Amino acid sequence: MAKNRTKKGNGRGSITKTKKNKPYWVRVTDPVTKKRVSLGLYKTKKEAQQKLDEYLFNPYNLETHTMTF
Repeated sequence: MAKNRTKKGNGRGSITKTKKNKPYWVRVTDPVTKKRVSLGLYKTKKEAQQKLDEYLFNPYNLETHTMTF
């Protein structure tokens, strides 16, 4: 029997299972450049979903987020 999964709306990001040590990869589409950008890799799907929800609640500029001065 297949699992019941809910589909996210358009532009809400995605969580993809990988085969690495941290198996869940979170990606969103940057609204400025329209390119897919990674928010990181997480061990559990719950952690990945929390990070995605945090980003969607308060989106930030992905280009300048990792800049250091």
